[in-house]
Amino acid sequence: MHVFNEEEREILTAVKRFCEDRIKPAASAIDEEDVFPRELYTELGKAGILALTAPEEYGGLEISVHCWLECLSLISAASASLSMSVTACSSLMFLVSRFASEELGQKCLPKLATGEAIMCACITEPNAGSDVSSIATTAVLDGEHYLVNGSKIFITSGSVADYFVIFAKTRVGDKEGLICLLADKTMPGIRITRDEKKLGMRGSVTSELWFEDLRVPIDHVIGNAGDGFKVAYNTLERGRLYVAAMGLGIARAAQEAAVEYSKTRVQYGKPICKYQAIQNKLVDMEIGIDAGHALVHSIAERIERGEQTIKQASCAKVFCSELAERVTAEALQVFGGYGYCKDYPVERYFRDAKALPIFEGANEVQRNIIGKVILA
Repeated sequence: MHVFNEEEREILTAVKRFCEDRIKPAASAIDEEDVFPRELYTELGKAGILALTAPEEYGGLEISVHCWLECLSLISAASASLSMSVTACSSLMFLVSRFASEELGQKCLPKLATGEAIMCACITEPNAGSDVSSIATTAVLDGEHYLVNGSKIFITSGSVADYFVIFAKTRVGDKEGLICLLADKTMPGIRITRDEKKLGMRGSVTSELWFEDLRVPIDHVIGNAGDGFKVAYNTLERGRLYVAAMGLGIARAAQEAAVEYSKTRVQYGKPICKYQAIQNKLVDMEIGIDAGHALVHSIAERIERGEQTIKQASCAKVFCSELAERVTAEALQVFGGYGYCKDYPVERYFRDAKALPIFEGANEVQRNIIGKVILA
């Protein structure tokens, strides 16, 4: 198990303090108002939290995967919707730093690291979710530009983004392939058609976009033309591990709330935590969270060693997202009728957790990925 060094411990202490002082008090209002908290997101940048995963040459600290997973869990425990935006952007910062040219990196990464700008990934379409090969958006080479046309749905931070990482079909020689392009909001041809009204993760904007003759310069290709599948799958692998960390954060917040409530709620003359039925619920939560924590950090260790973690990331995504669902449901049950009311945060944890088995590749698809590996 990873042992955090002094610098990492200081970072985690600072992130926890920011979460307690700034994010947690705002979480209920973010959910209620369902408006992206741009000012709070910018504060994350000013506090240096968004720069933690950026390479040093772009103004970041490039901390270990272990430390960033803990940071995401802390932010998720305070506000899962804000963490959704942070998680999406950090995955894309990894994509740009790994696959884009230095010029493209300098164009956007310093602004992303300071919170001055936000980036979104444009992958999902009406007929192409986890099945990236079914993407219908096209990018046609036209002189010194690619002409992009198509639509995207369920795009995290879409309507508040400054930069758009777009995946589209293109021709490479006589073959069809996938291309990854970087566009920005100043380029004509990007149209935001709607923001979704969601059950949970309210305050994290989820948008529908249209690209209409969007002209993207050829030097804005991330990787090489035709490398889009490799770029997408490498990014999704990291993103699925981040979702697992989010699940752990939500589960921990729900479990801690249930523990505290069970100590103060008195029935039949004693706190309900004295009843074995309630204790069993709390213990099962703790076992699951500890197991999930060990799983994600074992994967972080493999990443730090430079190993591939496609199967492992899918395992962590499935386990921790479904853990978050179970824990939040049981926590709500511990609260009884109050758990169903907005006076306590567990109903928000419950709604937020439901998103995790769906996005970044539905858990049914993750099981297919795992099955292919173990049956190969």
